[in-house]
Amino acid sequence: MWQNLEQSLTRYRELEGQMADPAVIADRNRYTHAAKEHGALAKLVKPYLEYRKISEDVSHAEALAAAENDPASTTRTNISMAARRIITKPSRRAI
Repeated sequence: MWQNLEQSLTRYRELEGQMADPAVIADRNRYTHAAKEHGALAKLVKPYLEYRKISEDVSHAEALAAAENDPASTTRTNISMAARRIITKPSRRAI
């Protein structure tokens, strides 16, 4: 699953580059094809990018909480529980 999302992300970024290429812009058929594929991939890629950002933020917050050496450790526990709810919560977007 993750490999497929990474491949989709790579293709999405390739298409962005193509759509910025003057040669592709000049060729209406190529540009239209690239734009349609880019739009279709956006439905997969955008939630995946959001997931990666949230995961990164959670990791950073957990590292900060661990660095605080909070004796009660409630901060770490609360962050971990919230992170699990966010990450495992199904998206309402159609993927």
